[in-house]
Amino acid sequence: MNPLVLADRAIRSDSEGRYCVNDLHRAAGGESRHRPGYWLELEQTKSLAAEIEKAGMPAIRTKQKVGTFVARELVYAFAMWISPAFHLQVIRSFDAAANHGQGSDLAAALQDPAVLRSLLLDHANARLELERQVDALKPRAAALDRLTTNGKSMSLTATAKVLQIRPHDFMDWLAGIGWIYRAGGFGEWQARQSRIDSGHLEHRMVEIDRHGVIQLKAQAMVTPKGVARLAELREMPNAQAIAA
Repeated sequence: MNPLVLADRAIRSDSEGRYCVNDLHRAAGGESRHRPGYWLELEQTKSLAAEIEKAGMPAIRTKQKVGTFVARELVYAFAMWISPAFHLQVIRSFDAAANHGQGSDLAAALQDPAVLRSLLLDHANARLELERQVDALKPRAAALDRLTTNGKSMSLTATAKVLQIRPHDFMDWLAGIGWIYRAGGFGEWQARQSRIDSGHLEHRMVEIDRHGVIQLKAQAMVTPKGVARLAELREMPNAQAIAA
């Protein structure tokens, strides 16, 4: 696949003709408001990808620690979303590659000092970012490890605190992924039987003092296994849509 060069940056491509949208983002200036993740969540982007995929090839492919690669048509759409100027730059770069064989030989392209510098800089920045993410996750990973190995279940509110989610949002999320429910749409949250059977939740009887009268009620609790699974789902952007 012929390499594409924008703003002295080599835009990587995969064996199926998709281009790295992360490289395109950097070539466009790398502004946070133009992060590919925002664009990929747009309904217009999803609809265009669905139309492209009618030809039988995935329009979007994410490769771990490499980047997200999109079909050529989506490259144009991403560039248009960023700005008219960048859109025009992408069009002209593709035209130049088609008309003049730009980058037909990857080895020749790497002889260009600007392209080589860009590749080396991108590699160094990617490695630094990965190291930063690992360092940032270490305390959280250690905390989760302690919680999931002490053998104790936690209340829904305590679990929300551990996962750093507001309790109200946490309950709504659990209900959305089919872990808990309210009988009749109100009252106390209850664990769904499927989550109890899977070992993610359990019910524990607790004492409630109601005006001097002690009553027992079943309270939904998250098991260590459930905490670990929720932490994993929390990192997935499409957790609402997948089977938990």
